[in-house]
Amino acid sequence: MDNQNGSPALQNAKDSAYNGMCPLIRHRLPVDINPSHEYSPESSSHPECEGHRPVADNVRNQSAKTSSEFRNLSDSRTAPNKSTATGQPLTHYHSFFYNLLSWENPRATTISFLSTVLFIFAARYLPALRWTFKVLYIVLGCTAAAELGGKLVLSQGLASSFRPRKYYTIPREALEASLEDVEQLINFFVIEFQRVLFAEKLTHTVAAFVASLISYWLIKFTPIWGLSLIAVSLVYLGPLVYTSNKEIIDHHLENATNVVNSQATQVKDLA
Repeated sequence: MDNQNGSPALQNAKDSAYNGMCPLIRHRLPVDINPSHEYSPESSSHPECEGHRPVADNVRNQSAKTSSEFRNLSDSRTAPNKSTATGQPLTHYHSFFYNLLSWENPRATTISFLSTVLFIFAARYLPALRWTFKVLYIVLGCTAAAELGGKLVLSQGLASSFRPRKYYTIPREALEASLEDVEQLINFFVIEFQRVLFAEKLTHTVAAFVASLISYWLIKFTPIWGLSLIAVSLVYLGPLVYTSNKEIIDHHLENATNVVNSQATQVKDLA
């Protein structure tokens, strides 16, 4: 009869249900359920098993995307076509920081933000300078002891026997490239300070004024590391909030500008 365990209809139903399973799930089933089916590595490419693949594939994909974003961030260090109000060219760090803080590469920006926050906390709570001196005195003490002990016992110093034939030096090309990069970074801050100071963009000058005023009051009861944390959060998260609500913020800024202009016009007419 069809309702018996050995009936062809029931066996076909079992085979259909078994074949419809993901091979990774079938592999975990007892062998006696369907001994005629065995799991093979080739069956892992079954399209129904895409959701059961190991998380390693997802991690690999995310890692590749992150590496690609960091490459894009590094490639963005090119001098922009824009110039200052005085006609001076901008540095390649203007493009780099714009790309970083505009969240065009969200993974790279997120990692940079979290790394900066962790560095602030590490500088606050970890005695890095003390650990540096501790490592130095341990290494130098062991070196001196090994050298002295070797000369007393073996008539030859142990530390000096590992001395290289030629001491390592930094190539001139590397130094020149590093100095040029440092020069560009310093000039970025120098140029931006002057652009803010001489009101090349009024909104930037007003924002700097508000930030300086708030910092003046906060520094009375907030430590330096706390101010640094607040500043870093504003620098990274401010552009993100703006880009996420650009239409609303631009609308309110336009209204505020119109009000200021109308008031200025009225004052000018009264004068």
